[in-house]
Amino acid sequence: MKLPVPLALVLVASVIALGAFFSLRSYTDSREQKIHDLQAATDVQIEVLAPLLQKYKLGSGIGTTSKTFSEFLSAQVAAGKLPEAEAKQALATISAAGQGEPVLTSRGWVMPVIAGN
Repeated sequence: MKLPVPLALVLVASVIALGAFFSLRSYTDSREQKIHDLQAATDVQIEVLAPLLQKYKLGSGIGTTSKTFSEFLSAQVAAGKLPEAEAKQALATISAAGQGEPVLTSRGWVMPVIAGN
């Protein structure tokens, strides 16, 4: 069955428009997810991480030899600078947020999503 030329052009244009729509929608969804992740990581940074470091005067962690935030907190507990219950609570709250564990950057301990931007 042969389609008339105008109908074939309409079908081709429709397929192209549909493809463009789905591509744009996919791009928009990925950007929205990235914004959501950044907001969640910022909340953890501001509400959990920064207050803990400030409350116990732990600094930013820049001079530490710890490879992970858990190790850093364990070292602070062992040094008597941080109560073990506070360390466990902070780690539990960070874990529950689902944003990963803070990473050590040139700015100190930062949530991974923030560090990647």
